[in-house]
Amino acid sequence: MGTLFEKKRLIFVLVSLVVFMGVMSASAQNIPKMELKLGHVLAAGGADDAQAVQVFINLVKEKSKGQIIIANYPGSQLGDWREQFEALALGTPHMMYEDIMSMAYLDPIVNLTNPFLFDNADEYFYIFEKTPLGQQILDAVAQKTKRRAISVMYRGHRNMIAVRPFRNPGETKGLKLRVPNINVYIDTMKAMGLNPTPMPFSEVFTGLQTKVVEGVENPTATFFDEAWYDVAKHVMKTGHLMELEAIICYEPWWQQQSPAVKTIITESVQEAAHKYADWYAKNEQSYFDKLKGKGCQIYDVDKEAFREATKNVRVAESAQVWVDKMKVVVKEYRAKKK
Repeated sequence: MGTLFEKKRLIFVLVSLVVFMGVMSASAQNIPKMELKLGHVLAAGGADDAQAVQVFINLVKEKSKGQIIIANYPGSQLGDWREQFEALALGTPHMMYEDIMSMAYLDPIVNLTNPFLFDNADEYFYIFEKTPLGQQILDAVAQKTKRRAISVMYRGHRNMIAVRPFRNPGETKGLKLRVPNINVYIDTMKAMGLNPTPMPFSEVFTGLQTKVVEGVENPTATFFDEAWYDVAKHVMKTGHLMELEAIICYEPWWQQQSPAVKTIITESVQEAAHKYADWYAKNEQSYFDKLKGKGCQIYDVDKEAFREATKNVRVAESAQVWVDKMKVVVKEYRAKKK
């Protein structure tokens, strides 16, 4: 038995050690004080995935014990998506939230999808978080574009809203549908029998209103958040593509960061992505209900007919080689899940 003094001294040492470890946890991992900027084109407090970005920012602050602070610049405050991609090289912003495929102007390798590639979020996350293939893809993109997709985020499958309904490829002829100016989107719409019309996102509402376009494809939540239901009343559950959203930074900047900083940021992206995916799975139906409440009609479509119509859509070979590998892994994953 030790003396009372020795016991008190031991307790003091243990308590001091706990306090010291708590205070030093961030600095012990070589995490400097960092003030970063993150930009994106979504309206503040609007689209739910914009709120997922804020979850990511909060997680980074929490996991770094306040050492890494990220300022959020939504609504194209730092420029449109292309301007922000260019500005990453200057550190204004340090990061952005955007579809990886928007970088196609830098290199075609980023066109990393085919129609109906993923059936659900589990397959998508499995590829990019649980297999070596996912990291190999992100590394290849970084090498070609000098932009690092730190890890993927999630927006859900894309559906369609239009001024007239359709249920199969035979009913789509001539319908002018707004798409982003990305080849795989354009080629997919052509294969589905639509007339793809590239247009900036900010011009969609006016484009629908003036009949420059007659429809648009996007995740369901966006139809409601952007109030497109005011000018188009027919929603088709096509689920034709899943875009590859990500938190993206400048590759040379990323390689300057310590392993501890990289781990904190990567884990925060992934945690925020899963939180949003879980929320979206539970709430997507509520958006269809909200759209009904605004006078929209909701249509199930013949997905197999659209899948067949788009089966020959391919992207640039530098990207298709990766897509084909993903198809093999997804097929194996589905077989295991049965």
